[in-house]
Amino acid sequence: REPILVCGSCQERLEEYHCSDHYHLHSCYFTNLSSLSNDELKRQLGELERHLEQIAVGKSYRQKRKTLHKQCNKIRLFLQERDAENEVVSSSCRNCGQVECDGNCWGFHGLKRKQVLEQQQMMTDDVPRDKPTVSSSRSARLSGCQRVSKQRQRQRTIDEIQKLQLSLPPSQHSRLGIRVPPPCTRVLQTMVKGKWCGKPVIEVLQSEFAELGKPRVFQDMLEGGLLRLNDKPLTKDTVNIKLKNMDVISRIVHWHEPPMKTPDTISVEKVALPTLNGASDAFVYVCDKPSSLPVHPAGPYLSNTLTMMIEAQEKLETRSLIPCHRIDRVTSGLTICCTDVKVARLIQGTIDKGRVRKLYVARVKGRFPESSEEASFSLPKASTCAKWSWKDSSSCVEVDAKVETVDAQNGIRKVTATGKSSQSRFRLLAFDPASDSSLIACAPLTGRGHQLRVHLQWLGYPIDGDMNYGGRLLGVNVKDVAVQRMMEATNDSNESLALDSISSNDVAAAKSACSCCQGGETGIVSSFTKAQLLDGSQIYLHALRYEIPLSSKRKRKMDDADCELSIVLTVGLPEFAQEFGNIDIDWLQDDS
Repeated sequence: REPILVCGSCQERLEEYHCSDHYHLHSCYFTNLSSLSNDELKRQLGELERHLEQIAVGKSYRQKRKTLHKQCNKIRLFLQERDAENEVVSSSCRNCGQVECDGNCWGFHGLKRKQVLEQQQMMTDDVPRDKPTVSSSRSARLSGCQRVSKQRQRQRTIDEIQKLQLSLPPSQHSRLGIRVPPPCTRVLQTMVKGKWCGKPVIEVLQSEFAELGKPRVFQDMLEGGLLRLNDKPLTKDTVNIKLKNMDVISRIVHWHEPPMKTPDTISVEKVALPTLNGASDAFVYVCDKPSSLPVHPAGPYLSNTLTMMIEAQEKLETRSLIPCHRIDRVTSGLTICCTDVKVARLIQGTIDKGRVRKLYVARVKGRFPESSEEASFSLPKASTCAKWSWKDSSSCVEVDAKVETVDAQNGIRKVTATGKSSQSRFRLLAFDPASDSSLIACAPLTGRGHQLRVHLQWLGYPIDGDMNYGGRLLGVNVKDVAVQRMMEATNDSNESLALDSISSNDVAAAKSACSCCQGGETGIVSSFTKAQLLDGSQIYLHALRYEIPLSSKRKRKMDDADCELSIVLTVGLPEFAQEFGNIDIDWLQDDS
């Protein structure tokens, strides 16, 4: 790590020393490039690129890739400067950068090297830096939201949402109870993943992006110049290029969003929290999420999401609402959001630790057991990996069954012996003989995905409307209406919305390659799943109440357990529960 002083003749003959760990780079990695000719530098650049190809995949090589990329950029820049100046650059010290240095500099003795480098950087910057120099040997890594690249990406997203008018109240673009935003042209960028490195571009495009798996769509987008690698359009001659780390794949698409069944106004209550240290926004937004509505933008959903609609309805800044937790898209009810990162971290941390009491209501077919005498279930034959018990203290059934994802693409879970441990409790609230339906209270003691739905299926009481887990289909199927609304939105959009950076030719090419625009009803049905087209996507499961402790230290300092700070957040009963009349619903968990 320390420089070695040698005489001038030896320096010319040996150039630089390499330790045993880096001796494989002894012919291509040099700190001082001034003594090397252009031909030698180009040869070194090619050798470094070959080393990069060998370590293109794997997290363990991340730092080595970064170092070699930095050296390659250094050589390229040096060649450009040498060509521009057309003269030999004087040799300088590798530590202090001074040409006249005799080796007895601050760098050799290891004194404040980082501070001097930062001072030199500040002198060369065009924009003054307010951040003071730090003399410590290691600088603290900025969090994601503080990095300049992340801030620029966030601002680009905000500009896109505002330009394309994607953040609007739920009543906008809604007719017949179905909300369909108008289509627009977008640029979707994806960083190359480690598992893609070394594979041809065409193989990754057709296997990882569903719409490009269709030969016609892929051909139209390729010929229209809509598929790009590092901002350069792909052609028939370049689609077989092998991907490298840090490559960026771009797709210019005509964006159609799945329809959504939403009310004209979503119920939102702004609830103040007790005084919290370091929290400037000590309040949360308690939202009553409709069924089938996603919490935040993801996958094919952007404008038709809870956070985007609430921001517009409550006149908040774009992308300022932070979801503190998530519930299934098809589940309705309580969803907690806020605008302060510290409040979000507090609530998220409390939920992750399992300290939050949760209460749901669900409607199932048949009469659910009300007492230990009635408790009898038709369990599957292979039930050795799960068990149930009756809790007299809460008058409820407790299920202890491991849950595992068996179909990742469709998000299907199942009770298995190799799954993750999960416990739930269920209690009968009311029974309606006319519809042969029971209203039950549900309490997840753990936080596994689809936990309540899987456990009720295992007991033989699947939730009504939950077609993925054996529930019966109730209500009116609105798929035909949803498809009709999407066709109307497509036909009404004479001129597609697009950013200024997308040319009119790209907009026209994207619309020509769009399956929804060119295929009509058949194209729409083939572009989305049944659930996305509202074909049985509503289930009778509703998040009703959360109790969140906000302080874990205060209880230990005081004898009175009631002194612990906590808050109870609740929303109203859903329509399917109101049909059973007025019902008092208590917690299924113990106060402890």
